[in-house]
Order: sequence, then structure tokens, then C-alpha cells
Amino acid sequence: MTLVLALVKGEKNALGAFQKPDQIDKEAVIKGSEKDVVIPDVQPGDTVETGEYFLGKFNVEKDDFVSELVAVEGFEQPGQAEVSNVHVEQDNGQATVVAD
Repeated sequence: MTLVLALVKGEKNALGAFQKPDQIDKEAVIKGSEKDVVIPDVQPGDTVETGEYFLGKFNVEKDDFVSELVAVEGFEQPGQAEVSNVHVEQDNGQATVVAD
């Protein structure tokens, strides 16, 4: 049995607080190794709220979580957000500034 750490995104409840998802889309599970898992797409300056992700032990063969899901504590990714590839797009007489 191969167990790895895995993440799923939390869901916001009616009060706007994150909670464990009611149902887990297996395609959306972010799998790591036995010791760690990387949260994708977190850039310098980004803030991840407590409960935005939930962590658990995932059985690779059964393709399912085999532990309770625990909320990942919130954090801010060190560094400063960057803006690049700034350009203007014209459409129907309107100018829109676009950047990455």
C-alpha cells in the first residue's frame, strides 16, 4: 500500500469560512510524496487562507483518502508580486491594459 500526502481545495460555507469539501473530485487531488506535497500556483506575495487547502493521507492504489482531512494553516508566500508583459489591447474603441 502506497500512502502519500495529498491536498484538496476547501469550500467556502454560507458564512464565507473555508470547510472540508463535501465531495472530492479525484481529478482535483494534488498528490505529493510520503513526506510533502507542493501547493501549485502560489506566487510570491500570495496569501493562502487557513482551510483553503486540506491535507490527508492518500492511498494511491485505492485512489482515495484513508485519513481525516486537516486544514492547512494560512500563510503568505514570501516575496513581492511581479507584473510583466504589460501591453494595451484595442477593441471597439476601448483600450484595455493587460499584464501577467
